[in-house]
Amino acid sequence: MPALAGLVGAALFVSGCVTTGAGLGGGTAPDVSALAAPAALLAPLKGGLVAGPAGEGLTDAEKLRAVAAEYRALETAFGAPPTQWSDDRSGNSGEVTAAVPYRVGRQDCRSYTHQLTIKGARRSASGAACRQPDGAWLLLD
Repeated sequence: MPALAGLVGAALFVSGCVTTGAGLGGGTAPDVSALAAPAALLAPLKGGLVAGPAGEGLTDAEKLRAVAAEYRALETAFGAPPTQWSDDRSGNSGEVTAAVPYRVGRQDCRSYTHQLTIKGARRSASGAACRQPDGAWLLLD
């Protein structure tokens, strides 16, 4: 758990390394650091989908970029381009796509998929999260 706290604590620092998916012209959309998620909003994602086996081989900084991308994808409108992240040094990267929102009681929820490329190997993880009253997304176990 202390490692997660350290990751979340650095959320604002690396959140500028996450970009949204390719635009109509095929290039990468501009940096979305203006939409950086506060660390307190990342904590309920519990390390995101990359906290499990799918994220094996990622550095702590890469895991933080990945969970920030998951948060951003959950925040986007349905049909928006996938949220992407990458590390130029390692070549590791990911792409997060959130599905149509749905309601459970009074909570808005979304399922989402994280496609990863780690050391050249493709991996995929799927999960769901529900929005909490404070705006955070709680990863469902």
